[in-house]
This record gives sequence, structure tokens and C-alpha cells, in this order.
Amino acid sequence: MDLRTIINKTISGVKYIMTQPTMMFRNKQNVEIIATHIVKEDDLGRPDLIALEHYNDDSKTDVILKWNGISDPFSLQVGDVLEIPNDQVPFYKLERPMRFEDNIVKSFFKVF
Repeated sequence: MDLRTIINKTISGVKYIMTQPTMMFRNKQNVEIIATHIVKEDDLGRPDLIALEHYNDDSKTDVILKWNGISDPFSLQVGDVLEIPNDQVPFYKLERPMRFEDNIVKSFFKVF
């Protein structure tokens, strides 16, 4: 699995903010679904194996996870059904800013 995508995550204090999207799909309604995959025990915690099985390429792990609305790969459960889109599915890669701006005015407000 390509964990280099963690570089594009933002940091709040010492915690990574993992829930921000890293990609958005274009023309999702026109994408061919090439297979459905039922998660097996061997797949738990290893979505890269699912990408290897269907694409022969573990770098496409994010495509499968994001297509199925999964941001936490460790949330997969045995029996979950995943759609496997065509490996050429068009998407926008979302880059996150690497620096934060200190805004003194915002610090006076609290979010509840």
C-alpha cells in the first residue's frame, strides 16, 4: 500500500486529519464497474491485496477505497461488498496546503 499519500494530509497539533478527501471522481455515473469484491478474512487491514487481485497494482488501493466511500482501510469487515471501478477511472487529486496561516481573529472564536 502506498502510504506516501499521508504527506498530503493536514496536521492539527500532533494529529493527522485523515478524513479530508484526497480525490474526487469525474463523471462517476459513466464509469464501468469491472467487478464486485466480497471482503475475505485475508483482506482485513490489507486493501492493497484487493487492488493487486483486480488491477495487478497495489498503487490503485486508494481508488478502490475512495470509490466505495472508505476513508479508514481498517474499517473493512468480512463480507463487505466493494465495487471495483475500471482502473482508468478519471479523478481529481486534491492537494492540501502544507502550511497554516495563523489568524489572530479566528483564535477568539470557538466552534461547538
